[in-house]
Amino acid sequence: MNLQNNNLNPRQYIYTKYAFSIGYFLLILAVFLFYLGPFSKDLIPAENIIITDIVILLISACLFIFFFTLRFSLHKKSNYKLNNKDKKWYILTVSLVVLSFLIVIIWLSIVKSVDKDKYLIWWILSLVSIALMSFSASVFEYLARFNEFSIVATKFEVKARENDLVIAQQYSADTATAENIFNSEEENLKDSEDKND
Repeated sequence: MNLQNNNLNPRQYIYTKYAFSIGYFLLILAVFLFYLGPFSKDLIPAENIIITDIVILLISACLFIFFFTLRFSLHKKSNYKLNNKDKKWYILTVSLVVLSFLIVIIWLSIVKSVDKDKYLIWWILSLVSIALMSFSASVFEYLARFNEFSIVATKFEVKARENDLVIAQQYSADTATAENIFNSEEENLKDSEDKND
């Protein structure tokens, strides 16, 4: 793995995790808002909840697209070759994200036709399944990027230490030069004082 031409910072991987987590949080929020549908007709019309859920779903989809695009870009820059385990974790992560979206979309399309007696059961099942899938996908995503992230972090730390060493050497050289200039000026001053005496 060659990182000399790339300025990869391990923090960039953390930004991808934020996008991933917020995307799943919005999916869970969309499912949570479904509960308000039939039980809050006086407060919020069901159509407004469905429109709100569609907007939340679109924002979540944009965050996941951003996540996968940034993740792919970082992977390409790192020149890390995925092993079979990493590929398996990526496939599981993508599958769980797609399955989560499908569950929310199906729930969104049948929400008006679900009987009120069964509504709570379906809502709890959907919420629990999305929460479990978000946790599982998060773990799989972590496992998929672990090796690549650790190599990038190690290379970044080595490069930072080398830069610190160069700066320290430059500082030492500058300090020595400044001391030499100061000492020579001090000697010149003493010589001129001796000449005046």
